[in-house]
Amino acid sequence: MSENSTNLTGITDSRYALMAAFVHGFIAIFGTLTNAVVMLTYLKWRRTMFETPRDLLIFTLALADCITSLFVAPIGMAASIAGRWSSGRAGCVWYGFVSTWMGLASILQLTGIAAERYFTLAHPDLRWSGICKKYARLFIALAWLVSGLTSTCPLFGWSKYDLEGIGLHCSIVWSASTLNYGSYSLFLLVFFFVIPLGLIMYFYTNVYFVVRRLSSEAESLWGADDMATRQTYIAQVKVARQLVLLTGMFLFAWTPYAVMSFISVANIIKPDKKTSVLPAVFAKMSYVYNPLVYFFTFKRLRRRSIQLFKRSTVQWRTNDM
Repeated sequence: MSENSTNLTGITDSRYALMAAFVHGFIAIFGTLTNAVVMLTYLKWRRTMFETPRDLLIFTLALADCITSLFVAPIGMAASIAGRWSSGRAGCVWYGFVSTWMGLASILQLTGIAAERYFTLAHPDLRWSGICKKYARLFIALAWLVSGLTSTCPLFGWSKYDLEGIGLHCSIVWSASTLNYGSYSLFLLVFFFVIPLGLIMYFYTNVYFVVRRLSSEAESLWGADDMATRQTYIAQVKVARQLVLLTGMFLFAWTPYAVMSFISVANIIKPDKKTSVLPAVFAKMSYVYNPLVYFFTFKRLRRRSIQLFKRSTVQWRTNDM
């Protein structure tokens, strides 16, 4: 993730190129497929599925991941198969711009989902509130606008998009070799990783304590062996598992990339170009497992997705006869 030259033709290590081709191909196929299933499920049952702010956030998160999987990953796969960057300067800028925009938008929307979980649990009267959904739409619009404007900065001279790692994908220049590069890199690290991570941890910690308080209140009102108490306890365990899963996946996806980027910016060590491929791979794999996380976490989405699959299978078999 150190500063790269603008040479877009250098041949790279064949083993790493093969790995990068596999990863980009996997993201292009399964990232597009899984996120498309999520979006189609919401669109199929849009009258009932878009009832809460969380549903709006999950849909737009799937949209961002699908755009990257469909319009960016194939470019990286083509470069990996060729063993060199094969899409020219314009392709590099496109790859870097769309990846950055969708990645930043996804981080903000993951933060929004954490906030929605807290506010709807702490204030149940807001759950079905039209005002709450109005604010959710406003937040989504601002998340896409802010991340989009931030991603255009390298196009106008604040940092730039260039080859990264072994030269099979493009990103901003993670370097402090100049004030221009360093200031933009630090801006992204602070406002699109450190602060969102802090907010996610804050909201999910408070969600846990809210559910724990509800469980204690249920026990004091109805007793430890009452059905309502047991149901509240089950809900507490379920929420705790969700928090561990959602927070863990966020950290798994973005922490290695953020740490490697910080090391590059702070010039603590000079990362090996081959080693620096791995954090970028972890971050991009989130486009595949984000929809899987929400599929297994949220019951209604899972039930409707399975129903959509069954209907599609029956229709396909009917047409095939």
